[in-house]
Amino acid sequence: MNIEEELNWRKECYSEFLKTETPAIVKTYAFQPDYVLIDVFCIEPKKRNILLPETMTEVERGVVFTSVAKVIVSTSNEYAEGDVVKLSDFKCSVFENADHDQWNSLSEKGTVKKLGQTPPKLVNKFIESFFRYVFLISPITGTKTKMRLFLVPKHEIIAKINNPNDLIAD
Repeated sequence: MNIEEELNWRKECYSEFLKTETPAIVKTYAFQPDYVLIDVFCIEPKKRNILLPETMTEVERGVVFTSVAKVIVSTSNEYAEGDVVKLSDFKCSVFENADHDQWNSLSEKGTVKKLGQTPPKLVNKFIESFFRYVFLISPITGTKTKMRLFLVPKHEIIAKINNPNDLIAD
């Protein structure tokens, strides 16, 4: 896929994300004050490789978590259902792992062997920063949804995006 096709795919995914409706089951919850239930915008790979094992994480399959999210429910006066908000870019970034390169540069000599697994090539700050806030719609039934829901304290949101469509304007 060339750069233009990739950009068009991202725009298409984002447009669909903005249209996603809130599942009715979410209305059964009464959240603590100053928390915001958000659906984080993720970019899926355009083509899914059916040969990849189901046990792989979304990140390993090529899903990219962004710093843009839609408010599903808010107990904070600053945000309302449907608002599009911005999270910290740093907390949502992916970095190259220096430990990976260092591990691969070590050579086994004589009786010296590497112990453990090779460190991952990439470090996903989103997982480190936000997975403690993951929100399962129904932990009892395991209800699945395409939404990536997180119940975050309002301080994790750094801005409200007044015109979300400007993010994909040419």
